[in-house]
Amino acid sequence: MNSHPASSAYRLYADGAVVSYLQWRSGAGWQLWRRGHGWRPVDEDAQPAHALDAAADALLGPPEAGPVRPARRCELHVRGLAADVVPVAFPETITVRTGDVSILSGDFDDRGLNRIVRRVALLGGGVLALFEEGPS
Repeated sequence: MNSHPASSAYRLYADGAVVSYLQWRSGAGWQLWRRGHGWRPVDEDAQPAHALDAAADALLGPPEAGPVRPARRCELHVRGLAADVVPVAFPETITVRTGDVSILSGDFDDRGLNRIVRRVALLGGGVLALFEEGPS
């Protein structure tokens, strides 16, 4: 079983407002709180990034299915994310931070890139720019 600090909690946003909370609860795993629904399990033993993806699915519905382009080198410039959240919420990326801007880079297909963009928005951040190279 993975161990998470008791303080593992995230405010989740939609349209700039906090709409939900995701929290690691000892003995219960990742729990999602929504107004009118209370606390509900999201994932018993997932890493934070996977729990955020499950929370996004619960709040926004699953990502749209469709054709997927091959993986390619991508670099996202994002703003508004706490420095301590970025490496935990985006473990599949290489991250660099300057001021309030984090640069998330890696090789992603469309689904992987979609998951990252959804996590950025859910955590209250915004994508400033996306740079892509050809297939990796």
